[in-house]
Amino acid sequence: MINTYGDLIELLNTHGESIKTVAKKLPFGEKKLRVLLKDAEYSYSRATSKWRYTGEGQAPDDELLLGKPREEETETLPSAQLTEEQVVSVAFTPEQEMAINKVVKEYLANAIINVTPPSQLNLLHERVMALPREEGKRSTLLTYGNVLDRIEKLAQRTWIDKAALVTIALSDFVDKYE
Repeated sequence: MINTYGDLIELLNTHGESIKTVAKKLPFGEKKLRVLLKDAEYSYSRATSKWRYTGEGQAPDDELLLGKPREEETETLPSAQLTEEQVVSVAFTPEQEMAINKVVKEYLANAIINVTPPSQLNLLHERVMALPREEGKRSTLLTYGNVLDRIEKLAQRTWIDKAALVTIALSDFVDKYE
């Protein structure tokens, strides 16, 4: 089972498998696998026909392949403390203060990201990796509310295929009510 970068690199280098064949064993495609390797600072050497770590420090061999979201998707709020250069003395009317407070509250309400605890995320990744890699069945489903939007956001944030997330969710539902 391929869970960590070390497992992946060993499979690629020792067993001589290609990215294309390894991607078939994982719940995401070849392109995403290449992006994960590039983001972890691994590169392919044509001279040795092997993957190697080209970053600084120690290779992330023990890190989970899907253990953290992409950096550009991780939103951070600016610091609440201002420097002296940033502070400007301005007097606002009570109406302006109310309007500013309203805008700030709306911004903060929309800026907060629903973050999954790491232990739950690791469990989810383990369940995805344990899914059988067999031919799936196609079906068109109609969903109500924003369930599909939520699944798409979770898939983007965790780099897990939507089909794998839906499979796990439906499996849990059937196990509970069957």
